[in-house]
Amino acid sequence: MNLNNIERFAKKARNELKEQVHGRLRYVLDSDTAELRGLAKPIEDLRKRIQISSEGEVVEEVAYTWFNRFAALRILDAMDVHPFRMRVLMPKEGMTQPEIFQQARQGVFPEELKDFDQKRFNDLL
Repeated sequence: MNLNNIERFAKKARNELKEQVHGRLRYVLDSDTAELRGLAKPIEDLRKRIQISSEGEVVEEVAYTWFNRFAALRILDAMDVHPFRMRVLMPKEGMTQPEIFQQARQGVFPEELKDFDQKRFNDLL
């Protein structure tokens, strides 16, 4: 089995994710918004974590974690064995969005997410 295409894709996706994480990190550390002021304690913890290791290490760790999460979600979608019984990342054939987004836009959330902040999610949509 030739894994070269998968390896190239994974490296490219990981590097793109690292760039995005770095951009978001810079935004969080350098911006002053009402939302970020409400997150002062976690942001201070993030600054301490960067001082202990480095900004590059924090970016690498976050990108690595999210890459693995996305890969796991994609595998669950491909095997059609998601715990929510609907696709999370990939739309079904003939659809343009993952099923979970379509359901969320209609106000339908999986039972497992009953404690989920639906208002914030809708604001993000």
